Amino acid sequence: MLLNFSSLFKHTKQIGAISPDGRFIAISIDERLTIRNQETLKIVSIFETPYTSKPEISEIAWSPDSNLIFTANYKENRMHIWAVFGDKKKYNLGIVDEVQDIQAARWSPRGDSILTWSEFKLRLTIWNLVDGTQKYIQYPKYFKKGIAFHPKGSFMALLQRLEHKDQIGIYSTHSWTCVKMIPIDTIDSQGLEWSCDGNSICVWDTIGNVWLLNNVTWKPIATFSLKSNITAPRVEILKETPTGSKYLNNQGAFTSEPNITEFEQSLSPATVEKSFSADLSKPELKTGISNISFNADGSLKVVWSPVDSEVVSFVTGNSQLYMWKYPAGAYGFHSAADNLEFTQFQWNSNGSSVLLFDKNVFTVATIP
Repeated sequence: MLLNFSSLFKHTKQIGAISPDGRFIAISIDERLTIRNQETLKIVSIFETPYTSKPEISEIAWSPDSNLIFTANYKENRMHIWAVFGDKKKYNLGIVDEVQDIQAARWSPRGDSILTWSEFKLRLTIWNLVDGTQKYIQYPKYFKKGIAFHPKGSFMALLQRLEHKDQIGIYSTHSWTCVKMIPIDTIDSQGLEWSCDGNSICVWDTIGNVWLLNNVTWKPIATFSLKSNITAPRVEILKETPTGSKYLNNQGAFTSEPNITEFEQSLSPATVEKSFSADLSKPELKTGISNISFNADGSLKVVWSPVDSEVVSFVTGNSQLYMWKYPAGAYGFHSAADNLEFTQFQWNSNGSSVLLFDKNVFTVATIP
């Protein structure tokens, strides 16, 4: 498999996202929100936001139906919602929390509400965009992370810190009332994820343990541990081995290969070296598990292809996008520019491309 990398385009602070329908890419450049066609990368719209504090745009996010997009400047404690094909200089709605500053935000699954986290993690506010009302949930453990929605969007699972203990609150997304509070036996839970079939919730913590909870009894049905020493029999170990061969291009001349990194395969027992993010501008968890996600059919857990349950991809701070496919194995795909450092990426929902962010530019890798 080969990937086609697009030209490079500027961005600010790696703030960008592919629309849920896969048709557009939204990118922040200073105070401007730029919308590009995902296939041609031509500019479709440019919105001039009213922010002045740098970074002008702290965050952007698409509504689930891809018709709206919000921009936020958390230093100024305000957000705005824009119609993608509406007035380029006039927002549809503005949000300001008059009591506590907004620190993070996201859309509800149905797109009829926006969730915001207040400073000091004192509360989560649900802003109803239809009737203008607000509802509140006390003491979320984190800003933005530690939250997951049922695949049908009917329930929200939220990590909360109550009475000095980690708990999972299950809330109806229709009434935003709590339907179940689940105590969890974790030391310091870091996140949770709902499985694609909605039958279980995965929770992980800093000591390297993963708990899989059944959605009927809310009891653990499996526990996994992440350790450097792998002692379980016949676990497949992959070690990166870069290649530097030449190939014949379509002009008939030999040129340097857009190196496809290959991997040596071995079996456990083995000791695996830990690796951390190369992006020093962002805080990084130094122990335990930092992120987990289910694959497309819910049978496996990393960032998976949204359509192929046997393809997983990841970046490590160099100029490559790595992919692993069962049973073919793992490969690394080099971009045209060797000086890039990819630290963030997003799959298109149709699985046809990947949006990759370097510190200063972004590119789109298309799967032919």
